[in-house]
Amino acid sequence: MLNDLRFALRQLLKNPGFTLGAVLTLALGIGANTAVFSLIYALLLRWLPVPHPEELRYVAQWTSEGARKGISYRAYQMLRDQSSSLAAIGTVGVPGPILASIPGGNLETVRRECASANRSVFIYTPPGYDPRAEKRYPVLFLLHGFGEDESAWTEVGRAHLIADNLLAEGRIQPMIIAMPNGHPLPPKGVPWKDYAPRNQALLDREIRQDLLPSLSRDYRVLERPPDRAIAGLSLGGGQALGIGLQGRDTFDWVGAFSAAELKDGDLSTEFLDQTFARLVSETAAKKGTLRLLWLGCGRDDFQLSLNNQLVAWLEARKIPHTFWRTEGRHEWDVWRRDLAEFLPLLFK
Repeated sequence: MLNDLRFALRQLLKNPGFTLGAVLTLALGIGANTAVFSLIYALLLRWLPVPHPEELRYVAQWTSEGARKGISYRAYQMLRDQSSSLAAIGTVGVPGPILASIPGGNLETVRRECASANRSVFIYTPPGYDPRAEKRYPVLFLLHGFGEDESAWTEVGRAHLIADNLLAEGRIQPMIIAMPNGHPLPPKGVPWKDYAPRNQALLDREIRQDLLPSLSRDYRVLERPPDRAIAGLSLGGGQALGIGLQGRDTFDWVGAFSAAELKDGDLSTEFLDQTFARLVSETAAKKGTLRLLWLGCGRDDFQLSLNNQLVAWLEARKIPHTFWRTEGRHEWDVWRRDLAEFLPLLFK
């Protein structure tokens, strides 16, 4: 073995060019192998620095196309508090896509002393908003779905980013967006057939008696029905229809995305005639002030049948409306598209 090493060394010294190439090749090979193994070890082999990493499980929601989608903090809290099969639940923040460099509006959480409780509302003000200026803005109330809270439309729906981009493109009017909590009645311990109407009645009162006056006091908002809109998704879509169409003295622009919970069961003509009696009479007398009634729903949404029933009734009563069907299920991908279609139609 020693003689072999001496012979190899003499041959390398006689051919310095070959020696240099061999050494560099070995160095590159060793370095590449080390880098690849380090990456594989970090991603696939090394356990995470937590107790019992072999017991970790990943929980996520997925779209109909197989893409991962986020959930709101409220949904995480419900999983954390109600799960009986997991010892603990944590969250991982995943950065969103890089957006174009455009002016951004301001988003703030405001605590309000409301009739039902001390609650919060998310307020979006557009780029250039100045509370000391004379300029006033129309306002949109944007409602979330069941089990969500006031953060859903920003954390998952990205409503503020959608508004920023549409404003930068010149496609929408600058507006203030108010996103309240749609559960003034906590959704626990109340039968569903009783919960939905009681909760909506409380939210209606909260919006009219608390939120609208506080917005008029603290923000530069316009105060006539033609300058007010209300929309929502799922439970919030049903609430937007109930609050926006029943009173008919507050909102002239109404939108519902995958509207749900109008009624426990099918929508009968008698129920709709009674629920929206004022809208029917206004339309029949050609004295209606409703400027837009916009409905959207995914083709594979389990609420599509209910929305089809509502649309059939609107057509029978000759109430002007828009019904926009899109691909998708009862999911945020659909509702983001709905919002991007709805916003450019407001306050024209």
